[in-house]
Amino acid sequence: MDRKILFFIGLIVLITQYVNCVPVDDYPNDDGDYMSDPKDESDYDGDEFESTDDNKSTTTASQSSDPTEHYIKSKYVAKGDVGKSVVLNCKVPFEIEEDTVIMWYNGTKIIASGSTHSDGKRIKIAKKDGSLTIDEISPYDDAQYRCRVFPAKSKDRYEITIELEVNGPPHLIRIGHNLKQIENVEGKKLTYKAGEKDLRFKCNVEHSRPKAKIVWNRSESLIDESKDHDIQIDEGLLTIKVLHAHHAGEYICEASNEFGIIKSKFELEVEYPPFFSRGHNYFNTEIGTDTEISCIFKATPQFDSAKWFKGSTQLHDSEKYVISNDMKNHHDRMKLLIKNVQKSDLGAYKCEVHNSLGTKKEEIKLDVVPAPPKFEGFKYINNVLFTDWIVKSHQELSSMQILYRNNANGWSQIDATITNSNRAEERPGEWKIQGSISLNSGEWEIGGRAKNSDGWSDDSEVTKIKIPKDSIESSEQTSSASSIVSSMVGVLIAFLLTRYFV
Repeated sequence: MDRKILFFIGLIVLITQYVNCVPVDDYPNDDGDYMSDPKDESDYDGDEFESTDDNKSTTTASQSSDPTEHYIKSKYVAKGDVGKSVVLNCKVPFEIEEDTVIMWYNGTKIIASGSTHSDGKRIKIAKKDGSLTIDEISPYDDAQYRCRVFPAKSKDRYEITIELEVNGPPHLIRIGHNLKQIENVEGKKLTYKAGEKDLRFKCNVEHSRPKAKIVWNRSESLIDESKDHDIQIDEGLLTIKVLHAHHAGEYICEASNEFGIIKSKFELEVEYPPFFSRGHNYFNTEIGTDTEISCIFKATPQFDSAKWFKGSTQLHDSEKYVISNDMKNHHDRMKLLIKNVQKSDLGAYKCEVHNSLGTKKEEIKLDVVPAPPKFEGFKYINNVLFTDWIVKSHQELSSMQILYRNNANGWSQIDATITNSNRAEERPGEWKIQGSISLNSGEWEIGGRAKNSDGWSDDSEVTKIKIPKDSIESSEQTSSASSIVSSMVGVLIAFLLTRYFV
């Protein structure tokens, strides 16, 4: 080939290489992006070196095929407490000079550049090292920050990513609700009818670091799932599977961590027809006295009528009767005062209550024999069961019988030894009775009846108890207990020491 042709070919190659080596301005545009970096930074796929130590940064190096383009990335975690100041350092491997360009970002927003700050009161940038100081940090400052550094004497550029974790108390609670599609029920009053199913309330806590612990309370008391099988709690989610009257009240979501506590509440109203309280449908009286009988009930909405009947005859205020109503233990109570009781006044009365959801009736009995005994509790010592009872009778009590049975035998009865019989001073017409009976360990059903000068009472409600094997004494239990298991080792030791050494 001719030497002139070879020379021109070589010249063209040199010119081409020279054009490719001309640098392009390497500063960010108004959007914070690099003019010479057309690709998205999220597409970076270079080598990466990480450290698990929060005080050490993670460094990422990336180099494109263009020999003039070069940047270095690193990242670390910074922590601070609410209300205090935090310093975010622009960690680069050289001393920052006066003509070095530094830009700070919160996410994609520029918050500081040179002497310009988006929040001059709280945010400051140090000229010496480019560090960013945020005063009086709040949960909203918990974010990702980026520092970009452009040295004047180097084509390298640096980006440091800082994850700022702000520790502080829970900042915001929202209680969402499924049925009414409400995003936040705080401060609201929700009304549902009894029987409604699957009511869910989600307690969402925002800006809590460390993570908040969530508990649910109803009317200032911790909700106990073990005592209410219609309620289920899964962290912040409260589910009422079937709504009942007793679920009404003020519900409080409480979120707390080591820095503080925050609460949010709402009110749940449950509507239902009237219902009567058990155990208030028998009254004892004496001939010639004035006697008051009553029925205790609840109803929501409020009852609009309440009536008394004797047989099929409605009773009204008169010289014989006085009708009134009041509240007792958060229940409505309707009272009927019967003056100068005679034998003809004995028998069954009916209390009828009505609201917009229905009408209910309850039978109330008035008689001269004792009311059925009410079981109050028991103790078990040396194979002897000591039972406590309350008996209503204006007349002197003469006898007490205990009825008992286990799974193997039918009902038996025994005249109880009345070891303690005192008229209740604070409640005239009531007697406290303690009856004892010899029983072996096992599961038992017990009941009782009492006698005064006018005859025997009806049998009491049956109560189930469980006497542990080889136990000496059980703790006292109330009549609402359905199964009682007690093994008191301390009492056993005390008993043996007393028996053998005293």
